[in-house]
Amino acid sequence: MKKILLLLLFIEVLTLLALLTSVCFSIEKESLLNFAYKTSYLEEPVKLKNGKGVIIAKDGKTLDISFENFIFIHSAKKELKAIAVILSAKADREDPSYDIMVLIPEKEGLTQLKPYSLGKVKIKDWQGKWQVSTMPFNERWIITLDIKLPNGEEETLSLSQKGDSIVPADETVIRKPALYLYPTRKEKIKVRLSIDGEITESDPPYNNHWEVEATPEGNLSTGHRYLFYEAKLNSPLKLSKGGWLVKREQLSSWLDETLPRLGLKGREISDFKEYWLKELPESRYYVIRTISKESISEKLKLNIDPPPATIIRVFLHIEPTNEPVNIEPEKLLDEPKRIGFTAVEWGVVIKGEVEIKEKPKISSNQYETGLMLLKGIKLDGPQLTIRVDSGGCTTKETIETKIRKGKPIIKGHNHYSISFIRKVPDKCKAFFPEGIDIAYDLIKELKLNPPFTISIENPVSPVITEKYFSIKPGKSESKEVNPETSLKIDLIQATIRAIESEIKRYMSRVPPEPEKAKELERELERFKSMRPEDYPLEGAQHDPFKRPGVIMPPLIEEVEIVSLPKLGELLKLTKQSKSGPFFHVAGIAKDVSLLAKPDITPPFKAKIYLIFKREYFANIPNYYVYVERISRE
Repeated sequence: MKKILLLLLFIEVLTLLALLTSVCFSIEKESLLNFAYKTSYLEEPVKLKNGKGVIIAKDGKTLDISFENFIFIHSAKKELKAIAVILSAKADREDPSYDIMVLIPEKEGLTQLKPYSLGKVKIKDWQGKWQVSTMPFNERWIITLDIKLPNGEEETLSLSQKGDSIVPADETVIRKPALYLYPTRKEKIKVRLSIDGEITESDPPYNNHWEVEATPEGNLSTGHRYLFYEAKLNSPLKLSKGGWLVKREQLSSWLDETLPRLGLKGREISDFKEYWLKELPESRYYVIRTISKESISEKLKLNIDPPPATIIRVFLHIEPTNEPVNIEPEKLLDEPKRIGFTAVEWGVVIKGEVEIKEKPKISSNQYETGLMLLKGIKLDGPQLTIRVDSGGCTTKETIETKIRKGKPIIKGHNHYSISFIRKVPDKCKAFFPEGIDIAYDLIKELKLNPPFTISIENPVSPVITEKYFSIKPGKSESKEVNPETSLKIDLIQATIRAIESEIKRYMSRVPPEPEKAKELERELERFKSMRPEDYPLEGAQHDPFKRPGVIMPPLIEEVEIVSLPKLGELLKLTKQSKSGPFFHVAGIAKDVSLLAKPDITPPFKAKIYLIFKREYFANIPNYYVYVERISRE
């Protein structure tokens, strides 16, 4: 009976919440239904009443204005950023036309941007969202509409804000148009471009025109394989209705099959593939459409003197996608024939080329996850060293490295943008006021392809002092870390590493042993929050029958080794049998590596600390150790 009463009470609460939500929603919508909108049909605002209005338009027609739909656009933090509204206007015996309105919430109320006229289209679907791009940083709302034009064609339109206006959101950038010239004899040729937009890059430099001497084989007097430029257009290009859905692994063979049918040959195909197979964003699929020749001729006009007898211009629109889409195959015409002086050009537009994502969260200290605030950067050959906040538990394993290949800054060099993101908070209590250094090999470890340039996306706040300050109530004083404290910090970190390794070992067994792992997880939390002063160094007693686990205080031994230690590997002892002892290196003092010189040869004497006894059969000695010192004596 009690369960039934509780269930009925729960249903009543849900009903009440639903009613409250609908009331709030109707109030918001009611204000929009009775708003005074600026439209494209009249200079004065049109005051609606319950979503309806009647006006006399500029051309004298009587128009019935109707409120059709609206959407709220929120940021990731649920802040209302914009309200998009669709109004229709219909004259007698005519199809309706549509306006998009955007209202921006401000302290004094709602401010409307200038309306955007869609004309007499059919709106199949629409959505709005708040987007943040990081390179360069930019916040904006985006409205995307799937519309059907009066001529029956369908297209997707994206809108955003510029000043007090609504404008197309997508910049159309023509990437790497390459122009080849094949005259019938060696001669000078002048090329002029007339772009509906701006030229952003060129090689050789374009100064109102190019003037080169070309041979029938396509060789240019400048030494270039082709004339190259990039351009940002003022408006989108018209795409073919059909196209192709191509898998990433099939892209190369698809280009070999399709580019000749579009008119490219030989080195033109090789150049296209060499560049774009490396430059296209990683994706499972690509939706590829041709850009209409009429649209190219209108927005990218070519003026070549003397004029070619044949001009072949192949421009593709490529949209990366991780999900397959249905697309009607494009029907290609016969392969164009080359007669006389021939000019050939190819280029690409990539949809969604700039990654759009939420503004990255900044990790300003060791306790926060996100894009790390670095304390310093050092580049020495291929080795990149970053200085980061740490409480003792910050390692490469807790940092995610993101690499993005971008547009080359120097000709012939790859360019990479690198960001370091803290994945796991560092809750350890060790004190490193100047941070710790973490080094990466750009070629071997991060797999960058030389020659290259790099840029670091992380903010940097450099440390400008070699000392640190311990803050106490009422005063601050400068002090140095003493050797004992430094040793304790290293032993705590080595113990943490040992515990983490054992947890992985227990969970990777068949079957896994979660109870043992859970017990070690409690130990792990204890050591992550341990202060150096709480770690004892003295008082250890050797007990060969001790249970597996942490050894604290640690046992100290002197051993002879045949090679320098490596983190995560076994110490190689001069006297070692199949019955051990086995010492797994969980930590190494920083100055140990100084012995790695050609004139110093093994064996070495090593002072080690036994910090964790591993579970092993027949009570064979098996430990994690910290290597403090190595010497020849």
